[in-house]
Amino acid sequence: MPKIQGIDTKKIRTDIQTLEEQSSSPSTPDAGDKKFYAKDDGKIYTLDDTGSEVELGAGGGSGNYNVDKFTLDAGDITAKGVTLTGTPTNLTTTRLVVIGGIEQDYTVDFSVTGTALTWNGLGLESLLVSTDKIVVIYN
Repeated sequence: MPKIQGIDTKKIRTDIQTLEEQSSSPSTPDAGDKKFYAKDDGKIYTLDDTGSEVELGAGGGSGNYNVDKFTLDAGDITAKGVTLTGTPTNLTTTRLVVIGGIEQDYTVDFSVTGTALTWNGLGLESLLVSTDKIVVIYN
């Protein structure tokens, strides 16, 4: 895969991500990657490198989930975090997607304590910049 200053070009961020509905699951991503996509059933899914497809918001509790969208500013970058509108009840199912990028991994790229989502000392710390857009999905 081509690289630009050590960055995998398939993981470059853009301002807006349009999810074209798929009639079926896409091909399994490369090792260590995840795909984020919409299907024609109106739901959003992730697919990992083992071929495991997960509907966002599926499983656990009532199936209700929160979606928080952020456009990061200088304060967020300095604080290395944002405040969620609610408290996730199942941290391991918390999803974070950088728009135009890939899904990030809980405890590897970010952490959550109460309503505080942070990336201090984790994978996202050196990647996020002001004006990046992130979506956090949790229940």
